[in-house]
Amino acid sequence: MIRVEVEPEFVHYLSTRHGSEATGAEVVLVLPRPAGRVLMITKTFYPDSVFRLPTGVMTVGETVAEAFTRESQEETGFLSRPVLQIGTVIIQCCAASEFVEITSHIVLGNQVEGTPSPNDLAEGISGFKEVDASGLRVVADRLQSLPGRWKGWGRFRAPIHNIVADFLDAHPLLT
Repeated sequence: MIRVEVEPEFVHYLSTRHGSEATGAEVVLVLPRPAGRVLMITKTFYPDSVFRLPTGVMTVGETVAEAFTRESQEETGFLSRPVLQIGTVIIQCCAASEFVEITSHIVLGNQVEGTPSPNDLAEGISGFKEVDASGLRVVADRLQSLPGRWKGWGRFRAPIHNIVADFLDAHPLLT
């Protein structure tokens, strides 16, 4: 379990997002690209130059594999299939005496090639880039240091990027 300090508003957001379909779990997409890189996304409403690994909330009754495949198509347009579950991490977001736990299933997919293009335009995905393990650590540092209303969100998102960077360093299968 990873504990992160966030704002009370962010705890409330996490505990109420996606209404009755919320499961408290998400899938993190690790989509390999050529040369040992993985695909990152940004959205129209993110702060400038903030990218992250794609994720998606798991719906009630959905398996990790089903969520991975659905989210891959929605967020990137790629039909990627899960190859390996890198890990499962519980992130506890705390604000004073309140907290919410999100279970993040980190899943490696098959290598995807071509130009990504989101199918779910409501997601607001506005850009993609590719990074290697060291680039993931830079992303984690950037997320960890976001100011203002993005502070809690960045702290919540940062740890997974370091976990995936460690995985890529230990498994050069993507090169």
